Amino acid sequence: MNSPPYFYLFGTSISRSPSPLLHGAAFRHLALPYRYELFETDSADSILAALREPSTLGASRDRPLQASRRPAGDLEPIERLEDGSRVALILGAGGMARAAAYALESMNVLFVVHNRTFARAKDLADQFGGVAVKKIDFSTKLDIVINTVPGSPASIPAELLHDQSILLETVYSPRETNLTKSAKAANCQRVVEGIEVLVEQAIFQSERFLSHLSRPGVAAPPVPIRAMISALAESSDDLANDLPWSLQSRLAPSLC
Repeated sequence: MNSPPYFYLFGTSISRSPSPLLHGAAFRHLALPYRYELFETDSADSILAALREPSTLGASRDRPLQASRRPAGDLEPIERLEDGSRVALILGAGGMARAAAYALESMNVLFVVHNRTFARAKDLADQFGGVAVKKIDFSTKLDIVINTVPGSPASIPAELLHDQSILLETVYSPRETNLTKSAKAANCQRVVEGIEVLVEQAIFQSERFLSHLSRPGVAAPPVPIRAMISALAESSDDLANDLPWSLQSRLAPSLC
């Protein structure tokens, strides 16, 4: 009996990931015989072996691939952040933080990196033209805060936030974190919850997963966004009763 086609999520500490639920809902809606499974590993050899299996159609990782290194000039002092430009803070220095730094650099946003291990923060800042700090003890107001540290009760001084600040939280469990509470208390203009980030990531991945079904003259099926979000909401009373507005908008009929 042939093995069903598989997609995997590679990584560690991923047992609580809702990704199989989201992708499974998409596959069922499209009547596709695919399976999306968690693959707990930190071994590159194990990942490569799984990818070489004929039944493997694709995969995602719990952290993005590291961006390529590039030289950067000497770090300028923190005072450069006082020139009126938008200022962002990245908490963490792993793969997700690297993706955030790349995005902020491409948008010409000045950013500060804070990480428990300062050397890693400095390495990331050096690569993308940011500023690494050992402590969050500066007075500059923050326009953007991005937390990428999983399983950590991250927090920042409340006075650094203002009503035009944007928080992007990548932690989705627990849904309410110290940072989302602080941002809401400061009446920040936008608080992006970790569950919102997860769903948008899953939608993008699903587009990639389904793209192999396209043929000359035949487009790949559209991602069943409503089915994915509905399955997620039905899995949690909290989400069913209080779905983030961005996900509610994704449920519009035009986005089937």
